[in-house]
Amino acid sequence: MKSIMISEILDFLEGLAPAALADKWDNTGLMTGSRQKRTGKVLFCLDLTEDVFNEACDSDAGLVITHHPLIFPNIGNIDEDTPEGRLITKIIKRNMTVFAAHTNLDYSSYGPNAILADMLGLGSPQSAYEYIKGDIRLPLVSCRCYMPALFRSFAGNLKAILGSDDLRIIGNVPEKVTNITIMCGSYDKACLEAAHRASSDLIISGDIKYHHALEILAHGACAIDAGHYCSEIPAMAMLSKTVGEKFTDLEITFSRTGSSPFHKL
Repeated sequence: MKSIMISEILDFLEGLAPAALADKWDNTGLMTGSRQKRTGKVLFCLDLTEDVFNEACDSDAGLVITHHPLIFPNIGNIDEDTPEGRLITKIIKRNMTVFAAHTNLDYSSYGPNAILADMLGLGSPQSAYEYIKGDIRLPLVSCRCYMPALFRSFAGNLKAILGSDDLRIIGNVPEKVTNITIMCGSYDKACLEAAHRASSDLIISGDIKYHHALEILAHGACAIDAGHYCSEIPAMAMLSKTVGEKFTDLEITFSRTGSSPFHKL
């Protein structure tokens, strides 16, 4: 198996999702390791958990690409008496390079919102992001269906794409869906205003808190909480495919052990 410089892979990723796109509060880019090493195997995941780390070790991956940063928020110490500290220590001892593409990916055309819109067969997003009242920046997209879809049919398609049977619906269900606002991952209440401005019939998001759900209900809007993990995982799977097509000599794998922390009884 051939190996290439990790810097080549990371430069390609940063070309797809430039670091300059990231929110100021975020921690993206290199988490551990070095760009100046070679690897023939890369593992992609949403979160680098203990199980995913063990999977990376079993596959001898020299580079792990995550969506959510391994180190977030920035930590003041690495305490091996904590789960987080033990994991970081193991990663460093393993000489493993870890790289995170987070909000910079969200704001790019390879981000979860744009990818989900494409998978749903929606029209080109009206915007890659929104500014609300001049200061709040949201990584969302507003799209229009090529043909209005019956809500139940649309929701069934969404469940199939996400591989989830646990979609939560908030508000009054419209008979048909024409305009949609997508904000994968954590929901922000400013998304409601953006959806209103786009005349959206439906909001698709994840991690919609109780009080935000009440607000959506009070405004007569409709939303689907698809879950944080399920709404973002398609983009990382697509990113792994894109990197594999660029670097055909690399062995690219997508984590089989990563999963949502929530389970049904």
